[in-house]
Amino acid sequence: MPYKSFCDKGGRFGPHNTNQEIHLPDVEQPGNLIYVTYFNGGLQVYDIKDPRQPFISGYFIPPQPPHNVGPYPKALVTQAEDVLVDTRGYVYVNDKNWGVFVLRYSGPDQPKPTAK
Repeated sequence: MPYKSFCDKGGRFGPHNTNQEIHLPDVEQPGNLIYVTYFNGGLQVYDIKDPRQPFISGYFIPPQPPHNVGPYPKALVTQAEDVLVDTRGYVYVNDKNWGVFVLRYSGPDQPKPTAK
């Protein structure tokens, strides 16, 4: 990559949203995985099985967009905003320039789908 860190990439960087819509029956309930969007850092999946030693067990960083679809961010850079994981195991991540990505986590401690 042509940058040393996400802070140098342009746009915004830092934790933004988590899969926290736990009051909805179709959203995965909390377990050993935490899904967090980081704007230009995409999606990071943390395994907290041992809460004293969490680690990143998966990630998804969308490709650079070909053009901006709105006025922000001014830099041409991916901006992952929100994440939601449903009970079937699908991970939905939206981005300001790309729209919605539908993913599936396949790393360690993969939750079993709970959809009926």
